[in-house]
Amino acid sequence: MRLHSTLQYARLVLGEVLGPGDIAVDGTVGNGHDTLFLAKCVGSSGHVYGFDIQAQALAGTTGRLEESGCADRATLFLAGHEELDRHIPVELHGKVRAAMFNFGFLPGSDRQVITRPDTSLMAVEKVLDILAPDGCASLMLYGGHAGGEEETAALKKMVHDLDYDRFRVAQYEFVNKPVNPVALVVIQKV
Repeated sequence: MRLHSTLQYARLVLGEVLGPGDIAVDGTVGNGHDTLFLAKCVGSSGHVYGFDIQAQALAGTTGRLEESGCADRATLFLAGHEELDRHIPVELHGKVRAAMFNFGFLPGSDRQVITRPDTSLMAVEKVLDILAPDGCASLMLYGGHAGGEEETAALKKMVHDLDYDRFRVAQYEFVNKPVNPVALVVIQKV
């Protein structure tokens, strides 16, 4: 046996939740790796809604989806993740099976453009509202960059305070990682 990375573990958990025809959300499109993963999970009959505030993230992700033959499985928005409820059709609210977030910055770009605690908290609250029963959200929390510790602390407090009768929350991390700590939080809606 070997331990999975936090990203591998997130995909393992969400891969069990998602199937063909499902609806998923990528709240932080970034370089498109998670968007593509979700698109493959939901198949040609499902759909992924992705959000990012950087045009270069959407352009790169569009290319990645096209190269993999999955472009028709995703709709990408140049919008903050805190606006996801406004862009996902209302008839799909309560039917989203999975959501992924990688908080922080877009690798390979301006490290000053980061996710922020206020909008990230709003985004998680909104995605929890539109999750289907037994749906899951994964939150990758990176504390090793400017603003990362504050955002990580705010999100961990928020999920810690969720009602246990409505949500189950688990955390996975390597506690002895010496630099740039990463924690995965998975939330399942009961």
